[in-house]
Amino acid sequence: MYRRQVGEQTLTFGVSGMLYNSALLMYDHQTRSVWSHITGEALAGPLKGERLERIVAVPQISWGAIAEEAPDAEVLSVDGFESPDGDSYGAYHASATDIGMGPLPPLDDRLPGKTRVMGILVDGTALAIPPQALSEEGVRHVSLGGRDLVAARSGRRRFRIVYSRRVKGQVLTFAPELVNGRLRDTTTGTTWNLVHGTGVAGPLADEKLEPVPFVNIYWFAWAAYYPDTEVLMP
Repeated sequence: MYRRQVGEQTLTFGVSGMLYNSALLMYDHQTRSVWSHITGEALAGPLKGERLERIVAVPQISWGAIAEEAPDAEVLSVDGFESPDGDSYGAYHASATDIGMGPLPPLDDRLPGKTRVMGILVDGTALAIPPQALSEEGVRHVSLGGRDLVAARSGRRRFRIVYSRRVKGQVLTFAPELVNGRLRDTTTGTTWNLVHGTGVAGPLADEKLEPVPFVNIYWFAWAAYYPDTEVLMP
């Protein structure tokens, strides 16, 4: 998710129908500049070189988990755009060998091309976190771009998230597995809601973990845009 404001302009966007490195390109209605939805950078047009500010991670999560954790959440309707009965790209997602459209850089063989990774960029340093780097209810500490982060996965909720480990001036250490579906820091003994990062019990109750923006993306596309990316291995 990006902020739509660039300078003094608030932009509105559409789908250009073009691809770059096999990924969607957007365009803005105000200047007709063309933007990468992966990097947020304008690749052509009057705003070439500008970057949209990525403001929040948009993790994949089951509807059941959202309904449980945020029962008043609004739902973005897809009426008229996508059949509620299926995925138009289902066959493509299911295929391990159908990779991209058009020319691509040579495939980086550190991971299978269709591995869905969490792609994170911090101060110019890129990291890919594949599913196998985290156990079903696993927690990992990560250092990236000078920041101390924690990545967690809930297989039951089909959910992955990354937070900063720094809260109120201290860097927290977390237990290596979720406890009843929640994060638990061993520094203060606080238990944290996994979905929205709020302390729910302990000395830091009601404090918030800062979410770190990332994209859910196929490995071949992330590696094409960030060939120097690190990979968090099991």
